[in-house]
Amino acid sequence: MIEMIYNNAAPRYLIYLLGFVFMISSVAWQTPYVGDPTKTQGSVAYATMSFPLFVIGLSFILMPALAGKAEAFRFVFGSQTWTLLSSISIGMYYCVPFIAIFYFMSTQHQITVTYYMFIYYFTGNIVFATVLNHVIVL
Repeated sequence: MIEMIYNNAAPRYLIYLLGFVFMISSVAWQTPYVGDPTKTQGSVAYATMSFPLFVIGLSFILMPALAGKAEAFRFVFGSQTWTLLSSISIGMYYCVPFIAIFYFMSTQHQITVTYYMFIYYFTGNIVFATVLNHVIVL
């Protein structure tokens, strides 16, 4: 299969298209189910299938790079700029849930999620998790 992707452009472009469709559908699929509590089956299906769809789509996009094509992807993803992110990503993955649980359990008021508060929580969580991860790793 790798030789087919390397030698023929048509399967390669089809794989790119499928990858982008999977990645976009994993994000856009949630729109009908957000804020409607009556659509629980759709919400459950989205929650179980969104991450695997995204990973499958990303692997489809990166598959031609494994075959020796897609020089732009290989240049971007093969550069040394990703070493910092790769070294701290697993630590942040483990730290973020504990930080969120600690924050939500320590609040004395009802938490309302608005766009402003979402950005506030997201950036605060990322900054605190990065600092905590550096303290743990060092």
